[in-house]
Amino acid sequence: MTVAAKDDSRFDGAAKPLIVIEKTNVIFPLLNTTEVWQYRELFLFLMWRDIKLRYRQTILGMAWFFIQPLLMILMFTVTFSKWAKIPSDGGPYPVFILLGILAWNFFSGGTRNAVNSITTSAALISKVYFPRILCPCAAVAATLVDFLVAATLLIPMSMRYQIPWSVSGALVFIGIIFGIGFFSAGIGFWLGPLNARFRDIAQVLPFVFQLWMFGTPIIYPMKIVPENYRWLVELNPMVGYIEGIRSAIMNNPIDTRSLGWSIGATLIVFVTGLLFFQKNESDLADYLG
Repeated sequence: MTVAAKDDSRFDGAAKPLIVIEKTNVIFPLLNTTEVWQYRELFLFLMWRDIKLRYRQTILGMAWFFIQPLLMILMFTVTFSKWAKIPSDGGPYPVFILLGILAWNFFSGGTRNAVNSITTSAALISKVYFPRILCPCAAVAATLVDFLVAATLLIPMSMRYQIPWSVSGALVFIGIIFGIGFFSAGIGFWLGPLNARFRDIAQVLPFVFQLWMFGTPIIYPMKIVPENYRWLVELNPMVGYIEGIRSAIMNNPIDTRSLGWSIGATLIVFVTGLLFFQKNESDLADYLG
C-alpha cells in the first residue's frame, strides 16, 4: 500500500495536497515496516485502549492478572494432582500447572483479541486510513502485557519450591513467549478479516479453544500420552511451546524436535497469514460499514 501526494488546483486557486492511496501491485507483498513505524503512536494507543477496556469498571482491576491463574492453580492442583495423582515430570505440580496456564492464557487470549481486533476498531477503520495490521498486532501486544504481569508469580513460586533459574533457561523462556505471540498474531491475520465478514467465527472460537486446551498438555505431562498417539498430539504447535517453557524453567532437557516443529508451524502461519491479511485489508472498511 503506497500513499502519494498530488497537487489539485482545478476547483480553486490554492493548491491543496491530494492524498491518493494506491494498492501495491506485488504478488507477494512484504510488511511495510517504514509505514508501520510512522504509526507507532497509534499502535501504542490501540494497545493501551485494549488494556483499559478489559479492566474498566472492575473493582479489583489489574489484580485479576494474579487472581485468575492462582484460582486455576488451586483448582487443578487439588483435582488433578491430589485426587487424580497426575504426575508433573518430577517437579512441583503448582509450578508445572502455572507455566502451562500462563502460556495457554497468553496464546488463547492473544488469538481471540487479535481475531476480534478488526471489529472492535470498526469505527476507526471506516473513517481514517492507517495500516490495518496494527489492530491484531496491538491486541497481541496488550495480551503480552497481561502475561508479563501474571508471570511475576513465577518469582515467589520458584523461591517457594527452590527452583534455580539459569540464563540459558530464561533466554529460552523469552524466545518461546515471542514464538507464541507470533503464532497468535498469525492466526489473527487469518481469522481477523474473515471475522469482519462472517461474525460466526467469533462465536465459534471459545468452543474451539476449549477443545484445543484439552488436547494440549497443560494439566498433564506428555509422558502419560500413549506413545502410539503421541505424534498426533505433537502436531499441535502449542505442545512444543508449553513443554519447552516447562523444561527451560524447571531445568529439564528440551525436546528440540517438538519445539522445532512449533517454530516451523508458527513461521508458516505467520507469513501466510500476513499475506492473506494484506490481500484483504483494503476491503475491511466495506465489511464493517
